[in-house]
Amino acid sequence: MVAPDAMARLKSYPWPGNVRELKNTLERAASLSDGTELGVRDLVPSSQRTPPQPLLGGTAEGLVDASLPFKEAKQRVIDAFEAVYLKALLDKHGQNVTRSAQAAGLTRYHLRELAKRYGIRDPGD
Repeated sequence: MVAPDAMARLKSYPWPGNVRELKNTLERAASLSDGTELGVRDLVPSSQRTPPQPLLGGTAEGLVDASLPFKEAKQRVIDAFEAVYLKALLDKHGQNVTRSAQAAGLTRYHLRELAKRYGIRDPGD
């Protein structure tokens, strides 16, 4: 079940990725939700997130917010790692998506989608 405020949020978002983006958002929300009702906190589409800040000083302490639920705090650290890793990987391989994807053990498609998710300039554009 989707809470009324979450449903309003879903209806107000333009969904540039169309049905696929909506489906992915709902699947992600369902897998990360702790309850039986999906709320606004569960539904924030990745395309509406601000890119995470890099881990400074080699620690995650600056990203860990003990006031957040465990899953959300953990996701922030994972998002920051992915963003920094992808940027460094693309820089190392001269923005070449194919070589970067091979080095990371990802498909080209997955690497491009992650780069798009984190606001990293799409090297293919």
